[in-house]
Amino acid sequence: MPIFHRRGIGRNITLLLMTRALDLGARQAYALPSTQESSAFFQSLGFAPIPRPAAPPAILATRQASGLCPASTPLLTRRIAL
Repeated sequence: MPIFHRRGIGRNITLLLMTRALDLGARQAYALPSTQESSAFFQSLGFAPIPRPAAPPAILATRQASGLCPASTPLLTRRIAL
């Protein structure tokens, strides 16, 4: 929703979720952005594209990676270091 753009809400939510994931033992975050705009957003937070086969099996087995997102959707990742 455009009224919420450029307010830091998405950035803060993403960082909060990565903090929670770190607390639970995760060391890497992944995103499958559905638009070029969302891909640019995640890349602005330090996410970088990787080939899908390079992702762990648990990521590849998600509904998003295994079927909901087309194969052309980039897979982005970032090390969690807050």
